[in-house]
Amino acid sequence: MSVVTEDNIRAINTDVDNKLIKVIQELEQIFRTEDAQIPKEEILASALSLYELSVKLKMTNDIKEKISILTEVQTHTKEFRLKYNDFLPKNVLEDIEATELYCEALKKLSKGQAMMLVGFLETQNEVTSYAEFYTGLINILQVVEKYIIYMSSGLRQVLKNIAESILVDQGYQIYQAKNLNNTESIANYIIAIRNAAKAILWEIDRYKEEKPKRFKTLEELFDYMDKEFSEAEMAETLEVIKKGINAERESRGGRKMFLE
Repeated sequence: MSVVTEDNIRAINTDVDNKLIKVIQELEQIFRTEDAQIPKEEILASALSLYELSVKLKMTNDIKEKISILTEVQTHTKEFRLKYNDFLPKNVLEDIEATELYCEALKKLSKGQAMMLVGFLETQNEVTSYAEFYTGLINILQVVEKYIIYMSSGLRQVLKNIAESILVDQGYQIYQAKNLNNTESIANYIIAIRNAAKAILWEIDRYKEEKPKRFKTLEELFDYMDKEFSEAEMAETLEVIKKGINAERESRGGRKMFLE
């Protein structure tokens, strides 16, 4: 495995900060509502717990610990969601459920990441090295197939980088094994690894082609942008929207709505 491939694998980020912040902000809005039917101390405690878990995720680089924290997030949000299901707004319920599914995806990605790195570090047995790497990559492929709609554009790009780096990595080209008895086994693993990498790219490209491009309302558009766009992409798109609205109002003889 090349250094580039290893770096791309290590770049898998288990930070769910943006999603947690959104849920926390929604809980704070409910907290400020005078007629909220959920005890305010419960809302405050839940928001604080999610914030603390978010900080823990940022502070650790240990894969096992990250998986444990992600499980805590899931447990906490699920208990809160089920307890107050009848009192939470629909959009908040959907965001909480999406966060739970995103955490599940990140847990599985982390396990795949760990197995791939174990394969990379295995130097005594070539067959074991390729087998571990392949199993980890298959885990990642399965996550992409099942959870891609919950992934941020940044995470999809990281997974795409991993697949692309594998396909150009000299370590995953057909070559003569150090132990001639292992040549056929390793060749088969290399073919399987390359096929899995191609499948990941195909799933990501297919998702990009199928994702919705027309929206009924601005709220629907902004919800989509919040899930799919990075902060930079969001800012750039909003700037284009503002200019478009200003131009349309000017063409009708009206004043600009936004300052430029």
